[in-house]
Amino acid sequence: MSAPADLQHLFILLKRELAEYDNRLKVITDNDKRYELIFDSPFQFAGKTYPRLYFSAASVEKNYVTLHFFPIYSHPRQFDDLPERLRKTLKGKSCFNFKKLDEQLIEEIRHMLDQGFELYSKAAGSVNA
Repeated sequence: MSAPADLQHLFILLKRELAEYDNRLKVITDNDKRYELIFDSPFQFAGKTYPRLYFSAASVEKNYVTLHFFPIYSHPRQFDDLPERLRKTLKGKSCFNFKKLDEQLIEEIRHMLDQGFELYSKAAGSVNA
């Protein structure tokens, strides 16, 4: 069963934002309902070095589209300044649920993704140094 057209449209918008990183990260899932990206290089987190690290994913659910964003889980203080509209969509520690998007919200998501990518890039670089 396919997703309603409005949810599919939201998914495409979120996937487009995530795809900005697909030449620097590894795409591990790419289909019409889910798109996932990881850092495919050593990463140090909580005193351990991992061979790779989950970054973000978009997925179509029954009544909304979800953006999973691991940097806000691993480094919550780095995202204390999230705009209130975006923060209201945060459900749990790292999952944002959307039933609609506008240009302002997309810009806020874009900024958050950039911030998380920069944070993880620096951390991954320190493992390789």
